[in-house]
Amino acid sequence: MVAKKMSGEKREKFVELAERRTVNAIRAIRVLAKLGNRSAYDFDDSDVKKITSALSREVENLKAKMSATGGKNLVEFKLEDSKLPRNHGKSLSSLQKSE
Repeated sequence: MVAKKMSGEKREKFVELAERRTVNAIRAIRVLAKLGNRSAYDFDDSDVKKITSALSREVENLKAKMSATGGKNLVEFKLEDSKLPRNHGKSLSSLQKSE
């Protein structure tokens, strides 16, 4: 009986926090959407894609963490970062030797 009461308390706390945090997230997205006013802001399609990709990635992370299998072992992978110079065909070992 005590375990059930504790479980009920955990459920109540989860519902309370999940509802509040979800409302906050939706509000934050709606505020972000206000940046779509082209008469007030200058942006292009690549900016929109970056924002929506970042949000989609976080929603996928949320799903993974809350799924039955967990999601603690997520790995981020980037084949190429546009901020870093390309190695122009050099191998990793030749790059390391030149350092």
